Amino acid sequence: DAHRPAAATVVKELKADVGSAVGLEWLSSAQVVVATRKKVLAGFDVGGGISEAWRIHLPGEPTALAATSTKAGTFVAVTIAFEGVVTAKKVARPIHIYNVEGSTAKPLVQLEHHVADVTALSFTSDGLRLASGDGERKLATWNFDGESWQLGHTGWSSSHTARISCLGWAVDGCNLVSGSLDRHVQVWNAGETSARLKVEDVHKGGVNSICFDDKKALVTGGADGCLKLYQLA
Repeated sequence: DAHRPAAATVVKELKADVGSAVGLEWLSSAQVVVATRKKVLAGFDVGGGISEAWRIHLPGEPTALAATSTKAGTFVAVTIAFEGVVTAKKVARPIHIYNVEGSTAKPLVQLEHHVADVTALSFTSDGLRLASGDGERKLATWNFDGESWQLGHTGWSSSHTARISCLGWAVDGCNLVSGSLDRHVQVWNAGETSARLKVEDVHKGGVNSICFDDKKALVTGGADGCLKLYQLA
């Protein structure tokens, strides 16, 4: 297979002192962004090597990260763990959106809907929609009209019984998949609020990660150390 890599070579290694990574995402072909347990959000240029481009100190420990590049800009979405005293009063857990331009990242907006820690984020491939899931099994989507972000669907009738741990969009944006600590996967039609398909007992210990390809193939990874490949009909 001419497209199969034969070897991997370390181009450059950088001790960046940013702490244990919670999430790592591509921003472009030349830059990645990392969120860490040291409450750091940082961008690294990786064109031919690796060097720190920018760094932001977050107000708390990050719980989820997603990034996208669109014609309207390059955006990073990150959420922060709640560090206050838990009371009966619900406190908003905002999604922080940053706009990245070269060597700078500036706060753009905070999206408020969830009242439990947001545990999963995912952008569509065109960057115009963002999905978010939380520790109370709630799902939401957000739409970008080229100027601002607006809350989309919120009435998802999730039948997960534990926190949502990962989200993934099909390349065409028509389907959203959620994985959970409850071991199950649910496939959603983007314009509807009831699950199109539920796949049970996918991974012992919970579903940790999900990705789609452009042919409706779905790969899941779990706490059991396994990868599973599904083909959606």
